[in-house]
Amino acid sequence: MEDELLLRMAKTRYKDKVAKHSELENFLAVARIDAHRAKPMDEQSALLLAQSYSEFSNVYPYFTEITELGSSDYSQFFNAVERIKSHNVLEANIQLGQLHALVEWICLLRRRQVIGGEEAAKLFRDVGARFGSAESAAAYTAASLESARAILGFCKPTEKTASADDKMRWCFLGSEAQPGSRRSIEFQRVLEMQKAPSLEATLAIYDGAASRSPKGPREVAAIEKIVNGLPVVELPKATKILGKEKEKESILRYDPAPLHKVVSQLAQKAARNKANSKDIEKLCEELIAELQPQVSLALVGPVYAYFLRPADLVVSEDALLLRKHHYFSFDSPSEHKQLLPESTFSADSQGAGSYFTGGFAQFGTASGTAAGRSWKTAGPGGEEAIAAQIAAIRGTVWDHLEESDQRLVSLRTMVAREWIAESARRPEEFAALSEETMGLLSLTRRADLLTGIESRNWRKVWEAVTLLDLFALGGRYLERFKTDPWSSPATAALRSLARSNDGSRLYVLGGVPYRSFGCNHPHLQADAPYEEYERYMLAADIAERMAEFKLFLAFQADSMGLAPSALGQVAEALAAKAFRNAKMTDFKDWRSLMAGYASITTKDVKQALEQ
Repeated sequence: MEDELLLRMAKTRYKDKVAKHSELENFLAVARIDAHRAKPMDEQSALLLAQSYSEFSNVYPYFTEITELGSSDYSQFFNAVERIKSHNVLEANIQLGQLHALVEWICLLRRRQVIGGEEAAKLFRDVGARFGSAESAAAYTAASLESARAILGFCKPTEKTASADDKMRWCFLGSEAQPGSRRSIEFQRVLEMQKAPSLEATLAIYDGAASRSPKGPREVAAIEKIVNGLPVVELPKATKILGKEKEKESILRYDPAPLHKVVSQLAQKAARNKANSKDIEKLCEELIAELQPQVSLALVGPVYAYFLRPADLVVSEDALLLRKHHYFSFDSPSEHKQLLPESTFSADSQGAGSYFTGGFAQFGTASGTAAGRSWKTAGPGGEEAIAAQIAAIRGTVWDHLEESDQRLVSLRTMVAREWIAESARRPEEFAALSEETMGLLSLTRRADLLTGIESRNWRKVWEAVTLLDLFALGGRYLERFKTDPWSSPATAALRSLARSNDGSRLYVLGGVPYRSFGCNHPHLQADAPYEEYERYMLAADIAERMAEFKLFLAFQADSMGLAPSALGQVAEALAAKAFRNAKMTDFKDWRSLMAGYASITTKDVKQALEQ
């Protein structure tokens, strides 16, 4: 019956405004969200998400992070998006930026375990309610900043007098947020390069304007001082955006000049002997409305700083990047109807230059594409693999990894090697190995492994398995054998460690399986052999599968006795070197990439740490 249902869904196709779909796509999208939940999804939620797939599927990765939601929460969020859809193009673009940024904030706090599932759901619910009831530009400013304030309430750095920006940085970076740390410096540098307004400043302007206290010259002067400090990025005079007037208008919308104008009028009104309170209230409301573009930049800036680095050319050479973000494709009326496109990076040497499109549900991979443009491989292939690997590294919360986890990687790998070696003289273990490699290796590599063992052709044997294969095989060893068939220091150590470490934290060493598992965070999961992916037409599919460098790095770190916190500092530099060593002939050449990963030695790790 289940097979018949799946076949019927696969054959039932429909078309929306943009593309063709099958009902199987709807089913898989809901199933992937449900797989991330501790409690099964209720029927009403599953039906709503399936029915909303064609229009809202590109935000579904948010729901794999915020998992304690019900049908009313999804409906409220979708309604908030629909309300934005009715607004003019420029306002909708800014409002979507605010909404996406706040939801991504919640996702990042959840990923870093700053908040629990119920807390994340409540924050998401509050954001949806505030945006769903907003009626004006001023109301969207209030909804955004009050939501940001609620989220920051969970960010509690050691300094009691920490600013809103410090709280946000602490929540995003954890132990790496300490002043002077490399990651903290990088984070702040991206904000400075992109001229992102301070969150503390936007909150101060909003509080000053929204306060019911009288607005005299002194109060207005305080607001004016903060407004004068807002960063300005001018569109280069040589830039010509032919046929893209909306794009130019969208960039110019972030100019704080309208704020200066309103503050000037407010100062004039407040300076009068008999100031009209209604006139001042009206100007304060207008000031809050004009603050909206700055609020969007202040909320989105930290997301850019989390996923991008100052060394990325797209960041260092383009101060307009943050302001060019298309939260939906507004270049044509038909594309405007698709309000929630997938997160992508568009490399463009014309007009205003390159930019990001969409929200942040797939921003890890999109930012990896942008950052990877300066990376190279020894062959002509590898662009998509680079993007996937950068996304996997930058999406890793290294704080969650412990030294015992690295040891577990090494022991599982060593025991798998022993199992292969022992199977050459133990028929029962050979038979068990034959069974457990079914589905783990392709038929060809499995045959090479088994025939190589029988003929004692050890070069053929070790060429048939990768490090990830051995790691997975070590896990199958623990599941299959309740007691060790042979005795060795490695099997004894693995058995002992497994009693206290179930490997649940090892997820951070995986890639970001958006295409295969519908999420924007790392997973280390059982997957089909590489050869299965060679049949796929899209490079992004196999690129996700190959994003395994962190596992190689953890294996090396254990042999060196390195703390996991040190890996985050060198992972990207070492991955870049591995890709330079990889002679990839095309995007399917996984063998060359694995060889590139394996080329990184303990000496390379030591040199990277010294630098």
